[in-house]
Amino acid sequence: MDKKKNLLAIIMIIILTILSITIIFSMIIDKGVKNYKNDNFKLSYDKNWSIESKGDTSLKLVHKSKSLFQVDIIVLDEKYKRSELSTLIDDVLNEIEKDNPNYSLINKTETTICKKGYDAYQYLYETDKEQAMISIGKSNDMIFILTYVADYSCFDILLDSVKEIIWSFQII
Repeated sequence: MDKKKNLLAIIMIIILTILSITIIFSMIIDKGVKNYKNDNFKLSYDKNWSIESKGDTSLKLVHKSKSLFQVDIIVLDEKYKRSELSTLIDDVLNEIEKDNPNYSLINKTETTICKKGYDAYQYLYETDKEQAMISIGKSNDMIFILTYVADYSCFDILLDSVKEIIWSFQII
């Protein structure tokens, strides 16, 4: 009887050890973070997102849930390069709202985003089926627009992942 208990205890210890090693190994080896970089910007995103399209001034990521994260860069004309974001924001917003007539504004915040500390405006919109968070900032001669769109059922769940993407975003 004691031999069976000892054997069972040894087997349990071996199984727990193997499980622990597997978990630690997977955490060290596969963090699941992918990096994207082009001539204008770079960012990191987790493995649940994939690139749907990319260009010199844009990137569109799609999540497994069909949620969307998009980067759009607007290179400013010479006469606007020295302008503050606050003087340019209305024109950018008008274009966004013209392209998305079903959006209803829920919240507007003036904030600082990304690890580089860009001054930005964040807007939260909703439609009948989805929510959209749009962050608009300026760096030197570029305006960047970071857009996150998801169904109501996914929006809050993916928000931490999206905040990590935004945190990693950097104009080059």
